[in-house]
Amino acid sequence: MRTVSLGIALAAIVTGLGACSDSAGPANKNPEIVQIGVHKLDAPATVAPGGSLDVVLTVEIGGCTSFNHITAVRSGSQISLSAWGKVFTPPNNGFCPDNLLYEQHTYRLEPPFPTKFTLIVQPISFGVLLTRDVTVQ
Repeated sequence: MRTVSLGIALAAIVTGLGACSDSAGPANKNPEIVQIGVHKLDAPATVAPGGSLDVVLTVEIGGCTSFNHITAVRSGSQISLSAWGKVFTPPNNGFCPDNLLYEQHTYRLEPPFPTKFTLIVQPISFGVLLTRDVTVQ
């Protein structure tokens, strides 16, 4: 009975992962835009009052997926970041190489910021939650 329940739960998770799309961006018009993994989050621990903050995400691309853009959603003292990629289909029954590459992309956050806030990158699969606490000073 547990095996069946586990199988159903895993199937639901896999189905949910395949449904990740950028609801705020071009995915509504282009279903080839999908959320991609983020390997690393780099950001300074402080930002000057009124200053902008450059965040560097190391994203996972490869095969038939390339980087497209980064989105940020602000909620209280959190800023959630997501990386998005474009999936392409090779012509003439071609294949996608089986490789994983890491690329760094910078995203600039503009003020205003709360006095203290946390940058968050949610994993799209079973992975580590990436966070960075930032103080305005």
